[in-house]
Amino acid sequence: MARRRKLLGLLLGGTAVLFLSSLTLAADHDGATALGPGGDVVVADVPGLARPGLDAIARPPARPGILVAWRNTEKILETEVRVRNLGSRTERARVMVEILDADHRVLHSRPDPSTPFVIEVPAADRGGDVGLLVQVPGTLEMNRTLDALDRNLTPYCMRVTVEPLATDVRRGANRTVKCYNASARMAPGGAALHQFSLVNTTDRELRATVHYQGPKLPAGWTMTVVPADGAGVRLAPHQAARGSVVVHGPARLDGPAFADIRPALVAGSGAVIDMSEFFVAADDTGPEFTEASAAAGPPDRPGTVYVQVRASDTGSGVAEASGASVLFSTDAGRTYARGPMLYADGNFTAPTGFDGTIGPFPGGTVVTMFAVVRDVAGNETATRPVDVRVPVTAPVDLR
Repeated sequence: MARRRKLLGLLLGGTAVLFLSSLTLAADHDGATALGPGGDVVVADVPGLARPGLDAIARPPARPGILVAWRNTEKILETEVRVRNLGSRTERARVMVEILDADHRVLHSRPDPSTPFVIEVPAADRGGDVGLLVQVPGTLEMNRTLDALDRNLTPYCMRVTVEPLATDVRRGANRTVKCYNASARMAPGGAALHQFSLVNTTDRELRATVHYQGPKLPAGWTMTVVPADGAGVRLAPHQAARGSVVVHGPARLDGPAFADIRPALVAGSGAVIDMSEFFVAADDTGPEFTEASAAAGPPDRPGTVYVQVRASDTGSGVAEASGASVLFSTDAGRTYARGPMLYADGNFTAPTGFDGTIGPFPGGTVVTMFAVVRDVAGNETATRPVDVRVPVTAPVDLR
């Protein structure tokens, strides 16, 4: 529990009928489209990237307040969600977490509707404006799905819906999406592409518009979007609207910079029906290891090797949820297998810990292994390959 409090302190289907056009947006586009009368209880953004100098204070970077880092000792997923209450009264709300594939098909959802996960958020003037960091329990199957997606660097998204229990129509459900393995690194004079799907999640035909939310683009950056901001769509139940975002960078990149663009499908009432997210960072520096070691696995798992690393990344942050992995070979390095490591602690910019266990291996097996840590922009840093013989009798430094 202390670790969670510390984290809170650190983190202040067919194609739609589209009215298609393209639009180039200049750097003064703030993406903060007014979406009408939304709910008072919302999923908040969290600052999370350590940028140098005064710029970090004047314009702290932020992404949706959804973390899939918590994989506890039972290896069961917990999704961290920062929920704010902007209203004048305490609100109770249901929270739903869904894992989506790149086309926004639902792979898993939690909790079961018969056993809703209900939270209570105080009024804005009683701490609700800062928000609560709540842990939504998941399942072992969800955790295995995320491990498989991260192992193959397959894009996926987490969609969180916060639905107030009050019957006041003005307080409609709030929906936010954060995407993983879908970010990009901006090169000087380069471009980054994001193709997205926005799904009509209702059981009725929907007339809606597509809007692009997010912070202002850095100076000299532009983006082209299809469909245009504000374009209308008509969708059958569970039909997808498809589109693209292309972010263009200037010929010269002066220091760290980022863009976080969020295409949203918005109903006439202002409710967000679905959303995607595209994070682009001018970051060409990989994470830095502060610790990396291997040792014998737990006594109840003989023949295994325990690996732990600690790394930091002040450019785009160490990637969630499995930004660290261990590659290992039992044939002298001719072939390697990759195993994701689980998050242990940290805020992904300051030193952050990951650990995991590989094996079991027969006694006497020589395992060639090294650890890799990846940041959100896709930069990777690897330790040196090290040979260990099973059973491991003493800790081995991998750096």
